[in-house]
Amino acid sequence: MTAEIVIINQHGVAMAADSAVTIGNQKIINSAIKLFSLSRTEPVGIMIYGSANLLTIPWETLIKLYRKNNTSQLNNLKNYGEGFIDYLNSQLHLYSDEQQNHWAESRIRDIYNYIIEQIRRELTELQTKGASIDDSVINTHTESIILEYLGVLQDNIQIFQGEIDQAVIDRINTISAPLIEMIFPFTSSKPSIRDSLARVAQLSIFNCSPINSSGIVIAGFGELDIFPSVITYEIYGVFNNQLLYRIREDKTIINENSRYMRSDIIPYAQEDVVRSFLDGIHPELYKYAMDFTEKTIQQTLADPLLEFKNPIDIKVLSKACADSLKQEIERYMTSNLLSPMLDMITALPKDELAGMAEALVNMTAFRRKMAFSSMETVGGPVDVAVISKGDGLVWVKRKHYFPGELNTHFFENYFK
Repeated sequence: MTAEIVIINQHGVAMAADSAVTIGNQKIINSAIKLFSLSRTEPVGIMIYGSANLLTIPWETLIKLYRKNNTSQLNNLKNYGEGFIDYLNSQLHLYSDEQQNHWAESRIRDIYNYIIEQIRRELTELQTKGASIDDSVINTHTESIILEYLGVLQDNIQIFQGEIDQAVIDRINTISAPLIEMIFPFTSSKPSIRDSLARVAQLSIFNCSPINSSGIVIAGFGELDIFPSVITYEIYGVFNNQLLYRIREDKTIINENSRYMRSDIIPYAQEDVVRSFLDGIHPELYKYAMDFTEKTIQQTLADPLLEFKNPIDIKVLSKACADSLKQEIERYMTSNLLSPMLDMITALPKDELAGMAEALVNMTAFRRKMAFSSMETVGGPVDVAVISKGDGLVWVKRKHYFPGELNTHFFENYFK
């Protein structure tokens, strides 16, 4: 896991990233490099979060190969983002069919494990309440959870750009069939459930699902840009010789119009502490409060003394009341907490941008350190860079895995 921040205003953009990387479920190393310059001479930076590799190749390797082979100036930041994606597409020969199948198998297995865990949790709750568990109950809950997850996948944006022909579907089915047999052996007499599981496997490849994805954040200026921009990609993997990715519109700011400049603070990966700072309430507490409010209103309206006897009316009215409260709280948070913060961000000079970005990452690290029930998944030295039109990419804080005075040839070779 990780914590990263981009703060953008008219003066430039600050990027900050921690150094923690989780290996397996327990081991944490605080020396990972997640922030790079995308060009040796141009004002463009790139950060990575989520999975550190694209299949088997580290992102650091791919970024530095791109940087070595692409030295031209581009007109705007969009061109840099598109150029990096085009470069990745040109390198798909590095991934064999076996590696692509292994990626798909890993992705499908993770989703199947998530589904089976949900089934176990529901059945355990039923058992705790004294209900008897038989094959009929198991199959009913299994089918319900699978159909619910199918709905989630169907609602997501499609990332598979090529033609979805029968050969692609057959390839996915061949990968998923042994996983179904291994993880869901109790469905052997239920072909309809197995068909749904096969469909889950297909949609996990065709549609975006954040499991084991990588985030790529590109920020800075193109040659014709007056103000900085930020583009965020989620890259899922490679299958059928296709790079599977999408643009995160909610974390992308393109400032092409010189008459209007948007300033913002964009957190990545572990966002809860930063969102608490910006919004004035922890996201989990906010969700709990809204769910509790809706449930309380529903129970109140269901009181026998009231005239609402129709369960459908009660549900509609309780949701309407909860939605009204939610809208009012979000309006208050935006106008009284978030907007004043963004107004202040607009005027920050470059050094203050860097200081704030580093402080927000350190806040997240400190919160993880103080949480008794969670691992310190954010920590280590914080790398900080500021990118401006006049100065380019300037490192404010940067760790090296080697002493600079012993490796002067590294810095001499960098611009060759």
